[in-house]
Amino acid sequence: MKKIPGSLLRDLCGSVFSIIIAVIALSQSYKIRITKMARVNSAVMPKAVSYLLLILGIIWLIITIVEIRKNSKITAETKEDSRQKIETGSVSFFDKNADWLSMALIITYTICIGIVGFIPASIVYMFLQAMLLSVKGHRNMFLIIGLSVACPILVYLLFSRAFSLTLPH
Repeated sequence: MKKIPGSLLRDLCGSVFSIIIAVIALSQSYKIRITKMARVNSAVMPKAVSYLLLILGIIWLIITIVEIRKNSKITAETKEDSRQKIETGSVSFFDKNADWLSMALIITYTICIGIVGFIPASIVYMFLQAMLLSVKGHRNMFLIIGLSVACPILVYLLFSRAFSLTLPH
């Protein structure tokens, strides 16, 4: 059996974990006692989020399996290049610590929502998160800025108009 590269192994574990969490959440969402406080009942959002997580987990799993098959042969040159980058320090601080920085961004975002409101906090968070996780030479600034502004506004409108739920201003 061939060895799976670390990033693909993380993707494989993450996708399977997402599917498991989605199935558990979905099964629990059908146990919610239904109350009708707004236009939709109390079980709609948990079910919607659970189904969305399940679909995304399955897509993630399929993409990971395809990548594992594609990258099943990693050459010694690729391993040596990666080793040299780490040894020479050409891997940036942000690349090395992206996971911790993402966690710090999420914590800061949750604090800022209550202070400045959902839309401004979400715009800044999405922009910074996209900059952190995108590859430096392949960033599409127009797309990052557009999505960072459009997504929070659309989510706010969806919750306020369709579900009659208010988010922090």
